Amino acid sequence: MGRPFFTTLQIPADQAGAADLYGRIFRGEINGVILERFLSAERAAELVRRLENGELAVPKRPFAREFEAYSIGPCLDQTEDHGVPYFDRVTEFNAAVRALFERDIHAALLSLLQSIVENATLCVPKNSDGRSYGTTTLRCLPPGGLIPPHCENEQIGRSPYEHLRSLIEPAIISFYLQLAPAEQGGELAVHNMGFHELHTVEMRNRHSFVGGALNSRERVTLTPQAGDVIVFDAGRYFHQVLPVKGTRSRWTMGGFTAYSHDHSNVFVWA
Repeated sequence: MGRPFFTTLQIPADQAGAADLYGRIFRGEINGVILERFLSAERAAELVRRLENGELAVPKRPFAREFEAYSIGPCLDQTEDHGVPYFDRVTEFNAAVRALFERDIHAALLSLLQSIVENATLCVPKNSDGRSYGTTTLRCLPPGGLIPPHCENEQIGRSPYEHLRSLIEPAIISFYLQLAPAEQGGELAVHNMGFHELHTVEMRNRHSFVGGALNSRERVTLTPQAGDVIVFDAGRYFHQVLPVKGTRSRWTMGGFTAYSHDHSNVFVWA
């Protein structure tokens, strides 16, 4: 039998620095890694309880009308939709997240990601005027919510990414911290269809509408546990979040990464 089209490793978060995992994902030697128990399940559940009690004073913003999903925090991919001053919101969101987590969770996540990167410095880029990009957004999918098939390399050609295009390799690797998996459903499904296969396709809500083309393709489903961090090749593979079932919302916190053109940095943004 040949190698599976999508290979994911599972490693305890406190042992993440054992190998150049990020470089291996970039080179396609593996396609993702789940870093287990970055937070305890109990801590993750407490944070979700506080989020659902409205203790983060930042409004939810809907994704496209076709599916029920929300982001909280500055999201570069939504800048065109809402006309929101992205960089003006970064400082506010970072402070609100620090208060909710009672620690600098962004610094902790960056430290974890740096541990899987060799020979490059992980950092949050600054815009041409010196303001920092966001590090993460929070995302909530209530029961019935989903995110349809897409791949992150689609983002790069859009107008909000003009500055980032000058900095990064066009191969986006995503990460997210699973705060609460769905009670049922809500899996991350990755399909054996790549961004390089796209030629002329219909676009919906800024994403390629691949429709039934995925039905004949192999797929894998991944469900990190509460407190785990997943890092995976979201730029080159079409993926989706399957419909959330049951009574519990799916909560994640994450963003995007890519090498600089000379591979001396790995940039992180949301």
